[in-house]
Amino acid sequence: MSSLYGEEGEDGEDGEDGEDGEDGEDGEDGEGGEDGEDGEEGDL
Repeated sequence: MSSLYGEEGEDGEDGEDGEDGEDGEDGEDGEGGEDGEDGEEGDL
């Protein structure tokens, strides 16, 4: 039995992979903590 359509063509080749995205920038350093308060002097 013959088909009304011709034979199917072969699939094309896969495209190339895209390039990797760029790395994100480093975050900023945190600020230093505040100095502690001076302790009270003891009784002499």
